[in-house]
Amino acid sequence: MKRAITFILAASMLAAALTGCGQQKAPTVSETPPEVSENFNATGCPIVNEPVTLHVFASRHGLSEEYSTIQTFIDLEEQTNVKIEWEYSPEADWETQKPLLLASNDIPEVFVCSVLGESDVLQNPTLFYPMEDYIEQYCPNIQAMFEENPSLEKLATAPDGHIYGLPKQMPCRPDSFTMGFINQQWLDNLGLEMPTTTDELYEVLKAFKEQDANGNGDPNDEIPLSGIGMNNLAGITPIFAWFGAVHSVNSWFEVNDGVVEYVPASEEFKEGIKYLQKLYTEGLIDQELFTNDWSSYPAKLNPEGDSLVGVGFHWSIETAVGPTRKEEYTQLLPMKGPNGDQYWPVNPEAAKNGTYYAEVTAACEHPEIAMRWLDALYDQKTSMQTFYGPIGTTMEENADGTYTVLDPPEGVSGETWAWQYSWGDQGPMYVGDAFSEKITPSRDVREKLEADKNYAPYFKDEYYPLVTFTQEENDELSIISTDVTKCVDEMMASWITGASDIDADWDSYLQQLSDMKLDRMIEIYQAAYDRYMG
Repeated sequence: MKRAITFILAASMLAAALTGCGQQKAPTVSETPPEVSENFNATGCPIVNEPVTLHVFASRHGLSEEYSTIQTFIDLEEQTNVKIEWEYSPEADWETQKPLLLASNDIPEVFVCSVLGESDVLQNPTLFYPMEDYIEQYCPNIQAMFEENPSLEKLATAPDGHIYGLPKQMPCRPDSFTMGFINQQWLDNLGLEMPTTTDELYEVLKAFKEQDANGNGDPNDEIPLSGIGMNNLAGITPIFAWFGAVHSVNSWFEVNDGVVEYVPASEEFKEGIKYLQKLYTEGLIDQELFTNDWSSYPAKLNPEGDSLVGVGFHWSIETAVGPTRKEEYTQLLPMKGPNGDQYWPVNPEAAKNGTYYAEVTAACEHPEIAMRWLDALYDQKTSMQTFYGPIGTTMEENADGTYTVLDPPEGVSGETWAWQYSWGDQGPMYVGDAFSEKITPSRDVREKLEADKNYAPYFKDEYYPLVTFTQEENDELSIISTDVTKCVDEMMASWITGASDIDADWDSYLQQLSDMKLDRMIEIYQAAYDRYMG
């Protein structure tokens, strides 16, 4: 059952309690492992003979149903005899409330769904059980995952050699996140060819703006190019790759011949900014680029009447503009830039994998039970259903041992439908490449995978992978990266919108980044990269 508390109220009460003399601190993991429960079965199911309840703290997407009502989790409870008391992180102000919870004596037994990050765990190592011994004794699914994909064990292992959080690998994933798309109907309406260079794209966007591309008689309602700011799924950062500034999807870092570089401090980045400023100041980029969000941007991509956007970025065309309007659009391949650069951002690990998706805390009296419950989630058939939704609802199992993700109801994207009956990409899971070959994903994911094949010739061989940082490195980065990222974000917005001139500002901008210890930030990322590659 869901834990019946109002979290914001509880957090405020907790904050008050922490300031008082009667503060009760969070529990700590003893050096001596707790005794194994007599109720516990080391192998097979059920995990426990008599039902046991675990208090599990999770995030939950706004589209997802209560986890206790989703058939996959109902089946797991019946199979394991482990009942789950679900509690959910608040959507608002979680980053402020999180340290209060971690400092209290009222922490949950298990965290799942990436509620915590690497720095949260490594800064509180005595709060979390090291998992490696439990994995060796009780977790055959997790062991099999590590044997099949050793990079996930490397990813999950903290610099001190312990595993405090579990990783994930999602099924049927591409090597890149973002897909670009262009309104083919607009091109046809105006008799234009598909652009192949940045100069040709400029001319196409200009025609979209000036020549009533959607044909509704209003030459002023078209948005030639739109997106949500920069470095996110719907951000316009792929454009920088056409100028040689190829960020690695999950960060502003790239790797060239083993050397880590910070993209926003490069000349290539500067040239990309100049191009975007030209587009923006001529009205060829959505003037609300930096204020668009996940409600306003989709509304522009899929309005009630005529199409409004010529070029955009998203997970897939169907996800972006909807199944009805998708026939208007086609994939946008990378443009060739003025220096011949023609890349598309890639990062297979960031697109498929992640870590710190489940942790067991010192509040757990019997971590062996929690670890076996988590291991059950790593059964690949179960993981498939926590990602796509239950067999019999959003999936079907075929007689030949393969699986098909069912097409969603009319007017609904496959991604949206799956979220309703799963925890999607937020949860701990493992679906290996071999198992993924048994799955026929939804039509929008099939579209995404086909699009990814078209981008493959434009991927760089080197990219900045998912790495782990030491506690000391995380402490430094929490200060340095905050200042550096804020500076970069502010200056990008100022330059692109034409509020200031990048040539006039460039030297002082680089000096400001240097004063903020950018060089040290790069050193930390280089050290983490070298450890990973070593």
